Amino acid sequence: MNRIFCPDCLIPLSGAFICPDCGGEIPQSGGIYIMTGDPTISAGNNGYNYIGFDTIASVYDDTRYGDDEVVENLGTVVAEHFPPGAVLLDLGAGTGIHTVNLANACSAVYACDISVNMLEKLVLKTSDKGLTNIIPVRANALDLPFPDNTFDAVIAIHLLHLIKNTDMVISEICRTLKPGGVFISTLIHFDNNPPSVSGRIDEIYERLGRQNHIGLIDSPGWSKEEIDPGLRKAFPSVKIVSDPRLNFTLPDHPARVWRQIADLTRSSQIDVDKKLHDRVMTELRDILTAEFGPDFLDTQSDRKLSIDLIVCKK
Repeated sequence: MNRIFCPDCLIPLSGAFICPDCGGEIPQSGGIYIMTGDPTISAGNNGYNYIGFDTIASVYDDTRYGDDEVVENLGTVVAEHFPPGAVLLDLGAGTGIHTVNLANACSAVYACDISVNMLEKLVLKTSDKGLTNIIPVRANALDLPFPDNTFDAVIAIHLLHLIKNTDMVISEICRTLKPGGVFISTLIHFDNNPPSVSGRIDEIYERLGRQNHIGLIDSPGWSKEEIDPGLRKAFPSVKIVSDPRLNFTLPDHPARVWRQIADLTRSSQIDVDKKLHDRVMTELRDILTAEFGPDFLDTQSDRKLSIDLIVCKK
């Protein structure tokens, strides 16, 4: 089932992707179906409606991921919850890190994101791997361009904290899931005891940034503590799944975390004052040098990571 639907009429299209009912045409850009325009980012005094990653797409993979074992094991465990030949919606697919890893377990994967720049990276990966069952779609998670009961499974990895009105997103997920369909999200836990350099970089930057009022923002969506109760309001069955294959002892990557923060690639940094940020980075370097030595970015140590799945059934 590799079909595109009219975002207004929600009927399947073919050929030139012109809707026979309303006459609307679905534009394409670089292999991406453009099913929504630019959403409003500003939400006045209440913060942001959503956080997109157009500006950091070129460095996203380098600053977020580097441990193939995590991605591969997560894909294996997630796919075990899909029915055979599943039609999957990867919501907030980004550059396709998880999309391409799950494609072979599905008959079709609709890879949806609000960021065209991120989806362009996904298209390149799809081409490089010769995958033909991935459909890249620019879509708004608050108003998905798919009919009711379309998908066997939906995943949202690292997404629910990034969109305001998360309950509306979950409502759209429920609407587009088939009866008996499964929705999967994740909870990530770092063990920072003893303190890793990366953990200290995160902790101290957050503290200094708040103290110096550099403009760090809180995520507009659900906090980690809100995800489980929020999902239980929407789904009749919610289970937290802990799997030993998702417990990892990994090399710490302080240089990667430093670059992530220094280059302003964090979702909390989209509105920071650059001059104040640079001052905080200088103070941060001084503190970490005193704590770990001048070569703290080259420190060799391990960091423990565990991932829980939140598996919801409609």
